Amino acid sequence: MHNEAPARSASGAAVRALTIIGSASALRILIGILRLKIIAALLGPTGVGLFGLFTNLQGSIASVAGLGLNFGGVRQLALAKDDPARLTSARQALFIGNLLLGLIAVPVIFFAREWLAELTFQDSGRAWECGLIGIGAMLTMMAGSQAAVLQALGFIKPLAWLSVIEITLATVIGTVILLEWRIGGVIALVLLTPALNFLIGLVLVARNAGTDMVPRWRALPQQWREAVSVSVAHMAGTSVALLTLTFVLAVTGYYRGTADVGRLQAVLSISGLSTSFLIAAMQTDYYPRLMNCASNVAETNALVNAQARLGLLVSGPLLIGLAGTAEWILPLLFSAEFTPAAPLMGWWLLSDVLLVPAWVVGFLMVAHQDSKAYFTTQFLANLAFAAAVSGLLGLGYGLTSLALGKIAMTAILLVLATVIARRHYGFRWSGKVATLAALMLAIIAGLRILAMLWPGAAIVPGVLAAILCGLYSLRCIARMADGGIAARLGFLGTRRKVHK
Repeated sequence: MHNEAPARSASGAAVRALTIIGSASALRILIGILRLKIIAALLGPTGVGLFGLFTNLQGSIASVAGLGLNFGGVRQLALAKDDPARLTSARQALFIGNLLLGLIAVPVIFFAREWLAELTFQDSGRAWECGLIGIGAMLTMMAGSQAAVLQALGFIKPLAWLSVIEITLATVIGTVILLEWRIGGVIALVLLTPALNFLIGLVLVARNAGTDMVPRWRALPQQWREAVSVSVAHMAGTSVALLTLTFVLAVTGYYRGTADVGRLQAVLSISGLSTSFLIAAMQTDYYPRLMNCASNVAETNALVNAQARLGLLVSGPLLIGLAGTAEWILPLLFSAEFTPAAPLMGWWLLSDVLLVPAWVVGFLMVAHQDSKAYFTTQFLANLAFAAAVSGLLGLGYGLTSLALGKIAMTAILLVLATVIARRHYGFRWSGKVATLAALMLAIIAGLRILAMLWPGAAIVPGVLAAILCGLYSLRCIARMADGGIAARLGFLGTRRKVHK
């Protein structure tokens, strides 16, 4: 049982990190859903669709133009935090690098605005709005540079406050804008989020990490090379995923109309409620720890399996509950106009079960800086997603066909990442992770089949299944946390014998 200690240590650390980071991320997502509900109430599914298209276009441009500088910058800052001169140099390189890349992106996007409008909206009338997206992309990159400083230097609470305050202010101010400008205010709302993120980030970084000295220009090129070289794999994979999602939204709008784009965006927001905070936790805590133990096969296996199991235990009950109650949740969170997306939502959430372990094992390639393998898996999986969606929608299949493309993507991503990790790094999935994932897939599939046969019949079984799964997850997490959570939730704790 020589792997028991590493596994228990990895589990406890992962639980502690997920508790801190996940709570802020979950709150941010809930506020984000409230913002979408406000947009839906004021503008309907069409407004939600426009917001989703602009937001994903902005994120895709920022990811490509940013060259992964912020992701690599976290590593550079973390390595230099005990050397004040080197730390200052890394911070300046990150800030100035993002500023320069943003200043290049703004005119490029402006001159390509008509092409982007035709490609994304099939409407040249939105060219000026697309041109403004370049400014949003630059603000997104600059905001990322401030968040990277807080993350690398261990200021987790300010980082959490940054995400929550930004989206709260964006929702309040954005509501006023939409009340005044209606559909014309959507682009302002999209630009408002990164602008607030950047400004609040500046204040929090200045208060917690101080300000930088005079730039050392000669040191900047070397810092940029190092940051980009270690982040190229993550940047490429992220860019492919964002571009694919933007393509899927655009294709949906082309074949089904902007209203169905809004329904898809609603499903994406609910999907993010149960999975996105896991990515935040993995980037902040799991990835650095994986980097430190990448050369130790036993410790790596323990860490990856612990993270995957924890991710499934945390997200599983929510995924099951949402999948079973899709016909009730969508009109509750948005409006009755979103009810046709209930089947899509149920099957889409099934794919999220596969996505959790795919994310976790995929970070192994990033930790080993295996850029080619990581990009290949992301490219092939997202290519399958784009091809399936465009083909099925082109043949006249309904909105639910989008979920089939997502299931194909996540299955391919998981299989390819697992095969590469097994051959190159000696990785093996544990029986506990495989059994848990299979059980959750079976429950969600059963609920959706029940809903297809008898509309509304899955709601009560879905709630009961979610409650039972939640109790089981809490008990397992209490054990993984070495009693930390069990101490707070005494009725879930188990007595253990301590061997001296």
